[in-house]
Amino acid sequence: MKLEKNKSLKEMTTWRVGGPADFFVEARSVEEAKEAIAFANKEKIPFVIIGNGSNILVNDNGFRGLVIKINDKKINIKGKNIIECSSGLSLAQLMKLANDNNLYGAEFLWGIPGTVGGAIVGNAGMNNMEIKNILASIKYIDSTGKIVLLKKDDIKFTYRSSSLKSKNIVIISAKFKLSKKKNNFSINLPRKRENQPIGFSAGSVFKNPRKGWAAGKMIEDLNLRGKKIGGAKISEMHGNFILNINNAKSSDILKLITEIQDKVKNKFGVQLKTEVRLLGEKGWE
Repeated sequence: MKLEKNKSLKEMTTWRVGGPADFFVEARSVEEAKEAIAFANKEKIPFVIIGNGSNILVNDNGFRGLVIKINDKKINIKGKNIIECSSGLSLAQLMKLANDNNLYGAEFLWGIPGTVGGAIVGNAGMNNMEIKNILASIKYIDSTGKIVLLKKDDIKFTYRSSSLKSKNIVIISAKFKLSKKKNNFSINLPRKRENQPIGFSAGSVFKNPRKGWAAGKMIEDLNLRGKKIGGAKISEMHGNFILNINNAKSSDILKLITEIQDKVKNKFGVQLKTEVRLLGEKGWE
């Protein structure tokens, strides 16, 4: 295990913002993840887990504790239709193996950034399908270093969230149950990418507040596309994207988030909630 001190988290996120972590470990195996947790427990400091940083906003002051980046990328097929993979694997790599082996049911994940672990915690999805629909089980390391198996039915999933968010655990692997038969839906990946802005962003910033209400459309109706604060800008292509266009600070992005929430609340009477997780000095906010 390689332990780094005062590690900048800026390059660890797709937004390219954020201050340093007091300690940082890139865990490439279960053993290294367990070592990292043991270190945090010994030093009596908090720890948080990140994947590829595609859905987090890190405070400009960084994090006072240990950040563990999961970078274990094992994957294999069990039986006819079960894929087992490490939590650090990207969704793109998961989908490639499924596609190469004619396994169906997870097409809705095409084009969604992030890792398997982060997607499970945030119940990633699209077009009324969510990762919970194909998940069978996970394995995780608890705060004491013990490895635990948890079945899908023991996890409470909600829209873009799960009960795992409140647990101080490290997901290390997952099993997905797919099908050899094609289903009735498919996602056109090139079209999805054409509709998404290119640049330093964290994907969709806000959850859709209710069925039929799109956060991006509400933001666009308020003529907020192109609005800038510091080096951050609301995308002109898609209202639910905030871009780092010129060395933005985390505070610039947070100010835009707050302004959007305030104006949507005043106009539509709706409180937008973020899909993005905020990592502050003391942990997840």
